[in-house]
Amino acid sequence: MERTAASYVNSLPPERVPSGLIGEGDLTDLPPVVRRYFEYSGVLGKPRIASFAFTMNGRIRQGPQAAWMPFVSRQYNLLTDPSRVFYIRGTKIPMSGVDSYLGGRGRMHIKILNLLTIADSRGPEMDRSALVTFLNDLCFCPLGYFSLPVRWRAIDERRAELSLTHAGNTVRAVLTFGADGRLLDWESEDRYADVKGKPLPDRWSTPMQEYGEVAGLRIPLRGQGLHNYDGSPFVYVELTALKHLSWNARGLPPAGEPR
Repeated sequence: MERTAASYVNSLPPERVPSGLIGEGDLTDLPPVVRRYFEYSGVLGKPRIASFAFTMNGRIRQGPQAAWMPFVSRQYNLLTDPSRVFYIRGTKIPMSGVDSYLGGRGRMHIKILNLLTIADSRGPEMDRSALVTFLNDLCFCPLGYFSLPVRWRAIDERRAELSLTHAGNTVRAVLTFGADGRLLDWESEDRYADVKGKPLPDRWSTPMQEYGEVAGLRIPLRGQGLHNYDGSPFVYVELTALKHLSWNARGLPPAGEPR
């Protein structure tokens, strides 16, 4: 699966690095709550980017009663032709998988023992879900917003709606911010959960619990992912480390477990 993840990245078009630095003028027309977020994140004076990559570790489960599985992951996001490749590997169970968004198409492909496929989700619902996940990834590298045609709309003093259109799909999310500008929660109703092989509409959210500085940006270092497809939300993934964030990465980060 790791070779598959690398081949996905290698199939992408070359990066076209945008020119210029992010300045005050880029924030002028944004809602005040969004301006505070970017000022807190530390994007001013930094370059526009074509891509980013990072590693994470954490744990994941398939349902509210299922056992947790520790994992490590490596990820690459291309902004100039919206794409993502997320490679995950279990650290105790011999599992690996690739969650991708390529050419406007999403796919989740997971294997046990690198031989037996236990999940291979694709189709219109997966395309839309993968675009939502691509948009959510910008939490970890807010420079990326300035390389995409995203739209912001103020909801109130602490919330804003974010939207992105790509490959015929428009997805939206509601972001909640603290008084200092840090992002506290991210929620979208445009994603689906794969439940026993069926895509169910999902109110998906990713609350953030801890911030720190990585690569000169103030970003979340810990967080959760919640599914809510039946009115009973549950945490299905916990992220406990984000490392090795790089801009204009040109591929997956080097192998190795983040610590």
